[in-house]
Amino acid sequence: MNKLKELFDYYFNIICTLLLIFMISGICFLIYKDVIKKENVSISKNQSSKITINENNDANVRDENVKNTIKVDIKGFVKKPNVYEIKNGANVSDLINIAGGLAKNATTDNINLSRKLEDQMVIRIANKNELKKKDNHEISECVCKNINVEKCSENAITKIDGNDINAIITDNEESTNNISNTNIEDNTIVSLNTSSKEKLMTLPGVGESKAIAIIEYREKNNGFKNIEEIKNVSGIGDALFEKIKDNISL
Repeated sequence: MNKLKELFDYYFNIICTLLLIFMISGICFLIYKDVIKKENVSISKNQSSKITINENNDANVRDENVKNTIKVDIKGFVKKPNVYEIKNGANVSDLINIAGGLAKNATTDNINLSRKLEDQMVIRIANKNELKKKDNHEISECVCKNINVEKCSENAITKIDGNDINAIITDNEESTNNISNTNIEDNTIVSLNTSSKEKLMTLPGVGESKAIAIIEYREKNNGFKNIEEIKNVSGIGDALFEKIKDNISL
């Protein structure tokens, strides 16, 4: 009986020891697995950060390269006129060299070779003959006759270069129209809505330009509604209206 009990206790202790070892091993495995998982996550984050940093560095390098170069168009008398990508900070002389140098009869007398280039700038190299024409260009002298106005008043005698003529002085109207307006009769009535350009020009102070403006206004506005409406026409103000109001009708 005692032997059976001792045998039972012996195997029981062995089983308990194995169970304990198994449990400890399981716990260690779980802990190890968790540690490995965290390390993998950390490594992934580091790799992702490195990739992002590299991408940012590459982008910065590309941006820096873009900032370090500009595009400039060179035209005219160079051997290879074209649009060139050149280092930022270069001058006109550098651009000419890149374009193959000056062509025959080209000149740089009119440009500053040391000027710093800017992005999208256009440089044109001139020909010697072009500059020569500009240097020899003569501007003809403008000579105007002297006009002496001794007296300016409506229906007055005006002396121009010693010649006496009858003229009506009006607001910026052609002198020929002003002279013809002296022949209008006081009782002549001109219709604003039906008169021709020539008829309208018989009004005092109304030249060809104002007559055309009157016709354009009446066509655009379906005729005049009252004679005062003529003041809406460009060039006809209160002063001119007072002169012609007795000679106009609808």
